[in-house]
Amino acid sequence: WSGSLNAPDATVSMTDTQWSMNGNSTAGNMKLNRTIVGFNGGTSPFTTLTTDNLDAVQSAFVMRTDLNKADKLVINKSATGHDNSIWVNFLKKPSNKDTLDIPLVSAPEATADNLFRASTRVVGFSDVTPILSVRKEDGKKEWVLDGYQVARNDGQGKAAATFMHISYNNFITEVNNLNKRM
Repeated sequence: WSGSLNAPDATVSMTDTQWSMNGNSTAGNMKLNRTIVGFNGGTSPFTTLTTDNLDAVQSAFVMRTDLNKADKLVINKSATGHDNSIWVNFLKKPSNKDTLDIPLVSAPEATADNLFRASTRVVGFSDVTPILSVRKEDGKKEWVLDGYQVARNDGQGKAAATFMHISYNNFITEVNNLNKRM
């Protein structure tokens, strides 16, 4: 599904759904089960999803950041669930000197620390994992983007090498066939 939602008094339930959220959205209660919520922005650079109550199980939130601002998930009253992922799309590449302190999720202080975890994305030949910390202040709990880790993805490198080897062999075969015809 693609679009924004303005339903502050409604209960929204999604199972096995991909939501491409293209604007700020509000829902009174949200129940997500194996759902991917992609923050896409539409006409605004960053978007916010606000809900009073969130119950999320095995769901993923794909957020963007430009190293200063980011998409946000704001939960006002209660947040429950387990096995939820936060994927971060870096719109700008951080330098080694950049220290990030960007809140991505805000929830009530009673929310379990392990409600969200950072998920690794394959970018080119690397695995990029956001570094998240949980911070408590002013009766709220925030999942904050502190940086990211990059590791070489050997599987992607081997797949590329195999592809290149096949392409090279095909090229040599064609050259040999052309030489035989001449």
